[in-house]
Amino acid sequence: MEEKDAEIISKINNTYIMLLNGIMLDKIERVKHKVSPSIYNYYKNYIETLKNKGLRQMYEEPNIKDTKILTKEQNNNYEEVKVLLTSRYLEYHADINNGDYISGNNKRRITKENFLTFTKKLNAEEEIIKRCPSCGASIDFNNNGICAYCNSTYDTENHDYILVEINGIK
Repeated sequence: MEEKDAEIISKINNTYIMLLNGIMLDKIERVKHKVSPSIYNYYKNYIETLKNKGLRQMYEEPNIKDTKILTKEQNNNYEEVKVLLTSRYLEYHADINNGDYISGNNKRRITKENFLTFTKKLNAEEEIIKRCPSCGASIDFNNNGICAYCNSTYDTENHDYILVEINGIK
């Protein structure tokens, strides 16, 4: 595997785990800077639907078993990377108030395959130190991509890969 592919896979795996944690902890805004607006809104609505039912989606003991790059193409002004990501975790619903098990599998990890598509602008300049687009302060990109000083969101689309599709959800 090329070093560049290993770097892409690392970013994809990180984004996926951040997404699972954002859903589980009801902190989807932590991954907003790494996903398209439609993906963000889809999961935000999903979490709200569960909350209205008194449920929380749980993903315990998540790990990535394998990530395979299926295609890498350049379309218009973007590089597009499609992957098959295989992960394992306990997946179940819990009562939002007391954490009690409601449904799903909380005893044995299941294996899931996900097809993900990431895009990156061709002229994107990856920054070693992520800087706030508004005030220039350093941003903890892996925490939530939001500036602690002025609350601006890091503009990942102009600098790195973002998740634009997961299993048909765009």
